[in-house]
Amino acid sequence: MAVKSYKMGPGTLELGADPADLDVSAQVRSLTVKAAEKVERTEAIPVLSGDELAAEESTTYEWTATGTVIQDITADGLTDWSWENKGLPMAFRFIPSTAAGRECTGVLFPVPIDFGGDVDKTKRPEAAITWRIQGEPVLGTVVP
Repeated sequence: MAVKSYKMGPGTLELGADPADLDVSAQVRSLTVKAAEKVERTEAIPVLSGDELAAEESTTYEWTATGTVIQDITADGLTDWSWENKGLPMAFRFIPSTAAGRECTGVLFPVPIDFGGDVDKTKRPEAAITWRIQGEPVLGTVVP
């Protein structure tokens, strides 16, 4: 099988009650939708009769959107949006590469983005984000 890959960008990140409410693509430096696996195990439990209560194992996944954004402190920018919508379920649509034609959609819970940063004439204030995703996001083909 041949190696398959894609180049990140140009792409899109849309946020809001309707994902088209706020396009923040120009502020995103990096973004990854990540899954963390959580496995819970119980050991078998012997009982007086000589039988055993069987061991059990269950697996769940916790999803997050993590990355780095350039702070936008305008009145209708990403920072304001994250502060106004903190903890609220908000739809998202993430297309890492329009050329690849794939997207990830779902519902996330914004955490307020940092405000401010280091004083430096050559560096723009950036903020790291880690936003919890509700349930499992949907990976699919871009629908125009």
